[in-house]
Amino acid sequence: MPEATASGDKRKPLFEKGYHDRILSRYGQLELLKRYIDDNPRRLAVKRHMPQLFRKYLHVVIGNQEYAAYGNIFLLREPEKVQVVVHRKDSTDEHQKHMKQWETVVNNGGVLVSPFISAREREARDMARQYEGKLIILKENGFQEYFKPSGWEFNYCVTGKLLLLAPWAHHNQQTTITREQCMSLNNMALSICSLTTEEAHIIHDNNKD
Repeated sequence: MPEATASGDKRKPLFEKGYHDRILSRYGQLELLKRYIDDNPRRLAVKRHMPQLFRKYLHVVIGNQEYAAYGNIFLLREPEKVQVVVHRKDSTDEHQKHMKQWETVVNNGGVLVSPFISAREREARDMARQYEGKLIILKENGFQEYFKPSGWEFNYCVTGKLLLLAPWAHHNQQTTITREQCMSLNNMALSICSLTTEEAHIIHDNNKD
């Protein structure tokens, strides 16, 4: 909306709605931002060519939990969805055994589901990316109004092998995830893994964004 000045003139606002600026505080950020801007036309072309892989859903209900979702919603229909969770008490041998199991899931076309919070869980996520496997990632921070994935998550959306789920609203605060939040996200991952193909169809068909 134009803003009225003291003299009664109406002028257009300086910035468009949704304009985003930031203060660069680290060495190398400027070059990264330049490359990001240079890559904008390619990302826009990809999104226009494959909109179904870059759609944001606002009301996806799984069990008693509602999520915002971004990416390939059809990953919820995959018959093999396996939770990735690493406990502090897990020994190195136990972890390596789990990694082998998760690698088998990935290579058989299954989906790994997790918030991927701990270093060992992120190791499983990176292994899945290495083999171009499917991922459902739960996010502690929700999506902004004009959210779009960046970096590897954008490129992974292009392949149709990524779904981001956010059970909570977006916040701008720099916070450390709590143990209770971690446990909640892990319980949600387990609930998602128990979804049948038929239940996932109902969730998608009833979704309104």
